[in-house]
Amino acid sequence: MRLFIISISQFSFANEVFDICGKTALVTGGGAGIGFDIVQDLLDNGVKGVTLVDVNVENGKKSEKVLNEKFGIGRVIFVEADISNLEQFENAFKISIDHWKVLDIVINNAGVLNENRQDLQVDINIVGTIQGTMLGFKYMSKGVRGRGGVIMNLSSISGIDPSFLGPVYSATKNFIVGLSRSLGHQSYYNFNGIRVIALCPGYTDTKILYNFENITQSALNPQIKEIGTSALSNTFLQSGKSVSRAVLSVLKEGSNRSVWVAEDDQPPFEITVPDRKLMQKKDHKLYKKYYRY
Repeated sequence: MRLFIISISQFSFANEVFDICGKTALVTGGGAGIGFDIVQDLLDNGVKGVTLVDVNVENGKKSEKVLNEKFGIGRVIFVEADISNLEQFENAFKISIDHWKVLDIVINNAGVLNENRQDLQVDINIVGTIQGTMLGFKYMSKGVRGRGGVIMNLSSISGIDPSFLGPVYSATKNFIVGLSRSLGHQSYYNFNGIRVIALCPGYTDTKILYNFENITQSALNPQIKEIGTSALSNTFLQSGKSVSRAVLSVLKEGSNRSVWVAEDDQPPFEITVPDRKLMQKKDHKLYKKYYRY
């Protein structure tokens, strides 16, 4: 009975509003685009300080300077790191702990879309997110050295509704949803006090899409660039600011293991993942063959 009571108490806490005021955060890919908007919104809403992690030194230093001038010197530190390189990435966490003394929020935002560089997509979108998530547990776990917190992994709507224009990209983003839901299991939360949440942005006005003709895989179909460009021209692109606002809302309100969508400049909404048996296609001939009534 005692164990049951503890479990209920911890489950309730995992669903309470997370107060970001006075907290510290680490954001990957924070030197430009959506990442920069996320850092800015965090600071604008009470976060004490942010470690901006980016592989692009020029963008990182420029953003650090701009944000410190706007929000106050010392509110942002930039650390150069390739998130697919464990040593570099962990160094960013160590610098964060040394500087802020504690870390409360990790936002794995960095990602790439390039079907001609499948290895790069795997290294950044999958390996980078795994490492950022595991390092978040290592340095924030209340069961080890920290005080718990939130890890938010940015996936994509392609991770729940795969796009034929980016098959490997879609697979990497689907992986992020699976990783987040797996590590969001109650048993991990009970020990670590860390919520793991996945946010899936829809089509967004970013530099990734402006290079669309150069990042699709034409080897499988020579017309794919033309098809993709045509489809994209008729697609509404939300602003990066809409995504950063969604990050802020879900960071505060999102429960452990939840998956959210942010698209069309609308407020984010949580999706439910149905039980696989509820998704069973009952009109299929194999179903009719083996499940006769």
